[in-house]
Amino acid sequence: MPRSAAKPPKIENQPAPNDFDRKILLGLGVLLLVLVTLAAYLPVFQGGFVLDDDVLLTDSPYIQAPDGLYDIWFSTKCVDYWPATNTTLWLEWRLWHGNAAGYHVTNILLHVVESLLLWLILRKLKVPGSYLAALLFAVHPVNVESVAWIASRKNLVAMLFMELSVLCCLRFELPGQVPQSMGRNALWYGLSLVCFILAMLGKGSAVSFPFILLLTIYWLRPLRRSDFLRIIPYLAVAVALGAVNVWFQKHGNEISFREAGLAERFATAGYAVWFYLYKAFLPFNLALVYPTAKINVNNVLWYLPTLAAVLVSLVLFVLQIRCNKTIRPFFFAWSFFLIALVPALGFVDVGFWRYSLVADRYQHLGLIAVVALAASGLNLLRTRSAPQMKFWLDAAAFASVLFLAVLAYNRAIPYHDSVSWNVTALEANPDCWMALNNLANDMAQNRPADAIPIYQRALRLKPDYGNAHQNLGVAYAQTKQIDKAIVELREAVRLQPKYANAHVNLGNAYYVNKQFAEAAEMYEKGLELLEKPSAQVNLCLGDAYGSLGQFEKARRQYKKALDLQPDYVAAWVGLGITCNKAGQSADAVAYFEKARDCRPNDLKVLSLLAMTYAGLERSEEVIRTASSAMQIAREQRNFPLAAQIDKWIDDYRAGLAKGKKMPNRDFLSPQK
Repeated sequence: MPRSAAKPPKIENQPAPNDFDRKILLGLGVLLLVLVTLAAYLPVFQGGFVLDDDVLLTDSPYIQAPDGLYDIWFSTKCVDYWPATNTTLWLEWRLWHGNAAGYHVTNILLHVVESLLLWLILRKLKVPGSYLAALLFAVHPVNVESVAWIASRKNLVAMLFMELSVLCCLRFELPGQVPQSMGRNALWYGLSLVCFILAMLGKGSAVSFPFILLLTIYWLRPLRRSDFLRIIPYLAVAVALGAVNVWFQKHGNEISFREAGLAERFATAGYAVWFYLYKAFLPFNLALVYPTAKINVNNVLWYLPTLAAVLVSLVLFVLQIRCNKTIRPFFFAWSFFLIALVPALGFVDVGFWRYSLVADRYQHLGLIAVVALAASGLNLLRTRSAPQMKFWLDAAAFASVLFLAVLAYNRAIPYHDSVSWNVTALEANPDCWMALNNLANDMAQNRPADAIPIYQRALRLKPDYGNAHQNLGVAYAQTKQIDKAIVELREAVRLQPKYANAHVNLGNAYYVNKQFAEAAEMYEKGLELLEKPSAQVNLCLGDAYGSLGQFEKARRQYKKALDLQPDYVAAWVGLGITCNKAGQSADAVAYFEKARDCRPNDLKVLSLLAMTYAGLERSEEVIRTASSAMQIAREQRNFPLAAQIDKWIDDYRAGLAKGKKMPNRDFLSPQK
């Protein structure tokens, strides 16, 4: 009898070889995507703060304050209502404070995660070429603005939570899923809704997501009445938080937006759609700030792009019903692209549109449709090609990823610092008045005279640019052109009546010009407009009142400054000088001594203290204070000043011998 074949031993929990190989490939795919993305964004690791990173982060009292989360979530003090995004910045401030590298690393990691989640979602939706689509998205240069600019964190946070919302929805929407209980479905539905709420709290442009979610379900199966009912809570959240975002835009920006009628907005929408589609497929000549389109509502040609977009939408909708398999991907890609762009098409204004009607970051979400369509098309072509042709198609895909990564790398370089960013912006758009103003700001720190013509050029392009008028006024003041400074700062206050800094700087110019009453008025207005109390402005107001002889008002302001900053030497000195002027030398001594305690090596404080002691005929304290100042000057190796103080002490002693108990000069003033 033939022997029966022995049965192979049973191995428990051993994955099939193909499953193991698949996991290896998935792991290698993840690793490749991460490495390629990090390489494309390598310059960002050395990046700094640009544009309004200061407003939203480095100068934000709410990000830096230990209790700032309350204001971020429950007040109207912030410029915009993006509490989810601002919470990430608040947490990071506890880690790296003013070190830009930490925030840049977080942005890059968020972009890596959202690219991986995109791959996962497209795989679940059975979109061909899902991995290539994720790779293209990860390195596409139009995404650099969203990743390399710290303040654009909101794009990344919003998209991350939108992706998580889709994934939660797919837990019970995918055909073939294991049926779950109503409770489990409700749980995933609730999590999807919560993720969408967080997306809206990350950035208001997520407002179009409910329609993207409907489109996703339509990709899986025909829509049912229940789908529209389930989307109602998403729409309610979108409307409510969208209205909140619009309110913040209107009330957080006193600079007026563009005044555009319905016809101009209709034309703008079509222009933006085709502009973004062009830049998505051909990302060349990208600009940090694109020139503003000069839309002429009286020229019928300006309406053709919008009409073309509407016509394409209708044709694709009809054709995808009649010939589902061929046209359907184009219909879904086009629809996704349009829906994602709706918040950026100009129907509702945002602050940036005073500079340009388009920006790369506005198509961060819409780009998904372009890369998915391109990748699936290439994948389809590959499956229908001869074996030798597949190699060249794979090579083309690899070259495309590499080419886009190189473009992204070069695109990220200007984010090294503010000067690089502004210079690069002006190279592509020489009439960018915002970049001119910012470049002049960087220059004014050390060379205010050289910054003046740049401010003037910005104002020739944009005469009602309040910030440039204010900055030009400060530059004039720094170069001792006080009359010109007052003119510019008055114009800044007229254009931006709620801008605190303009009032304070105008007060400074008035004070230098000895117009103390006008200075006090501007300081008072500045204090009213400031987001938080300012010891420095209280000090300036105290100085103005002191110069007007209103000593009691001056003392109140100095004390307010000291309540905010108890070791504020200038405020203690101001109190001392005010008391001296009011004939209260005993009180002045106490204030000068407080200033000395805060800063023992301050020769100016010691000089004022010695003079006040002399007025009170406290000769021993006079000599002891002056001798201490002389020793400090020697330690600072300022031997001429030490000799001058020594001579002053000798003169003071000689005066005492002759009955002159008050010197005619302080020891810092050279003898004539």
